[in-house]
Amino acid sequence: MVTVLVAFVGVVLVMAAGAVASRVRDTFAIVDVAWPVAFAVGMVAATSAGLVGDLGEAWRTVLALVLVLCWAGRLASHLGARTFAAQEDDPRYLEYMGGSAREVPFAALLTKVYGLQAVLVLAVGYALFASASLPVRWPVVAVVGAVVALAGIVFEAVADRQLAAYRAEPKEQRAPVLSTGVWSWSRHPNYFGEAVTWWGLWLVAGAASGWAPLLWTLPAPIVLTAIVTVVSGVRIAERRMRGRSGWDAYADRTSVFVPLPPRRP
Repeated sequence: MVTVLVAFVGVVLVMAAGAVASRVRDTFAIVDVAWPVAFAVGMVAATSAGLVGDLGEAWRTVLALVLVLCWAGRLASHLGARTFAAQEDDPRYLEYMGGSAREVPFAALLTKVYGLQAVLVLAVGYALFASASLPVRWPVVAVVGAVVALAGIVFEAVADRQLAAYRAEPKEQRAPVLSTGVWSWSRHPNYFGEAVTWWGLWLVAGAASGWAPLLWTLPAPIVLTAIVTVVSGVRIAERRMRGRSGWDAYADRTSVFVPLPPRRP
């Protein structure tokens, strides 16, 4: 589909620019900011191609674009503030690449970090990019999906804000583990909100287009959910927090992912 191809070009350009920025600033962490930006640029490109070519249905295409921009703008600003305030680079990438962003070969930086992210963006975002050229069979599903996506965006934003406020407190004055607010119901509410957002976007972009698109776009939210729970996200955070003072008691009473009332000791 032309909208997917156009989006692909946008995603690749963002990741290439991110690789250059990482090299200049000597930090891998810029890739985290490039992730939402790539979705936004890809969706703008797909939407433009769809509207100019009179493909798909304009109202759904614009709805999907607005939702993606809301999600991407919020996440990029949050991650950007954290990235540029950090004194040290992300240890995950330092270990993975075996050196800093300036030390490793640029080809390795471009392919193993940013190229991989580009592939993941396409694996998660192809349903959205394709929706700009698809008809809408079930409008109600698109509306429900928009509500779900907005709920996920808000929930993730609340979780991130609470986490940022916790980290801003002096270490000697704050609790060893954040266990208040939405963090009292889920150990990883930010990742849960992320997953909910993308299932909502899938309803808007894929499921609303009929049975066939529903099925061939279904892997997109599944891939995203796997990324935030099994591949990185939850898995890495759990490993990092294990052994911290108060963590075991917090983990015993708090759901891992889906928000649930705290369990009684």
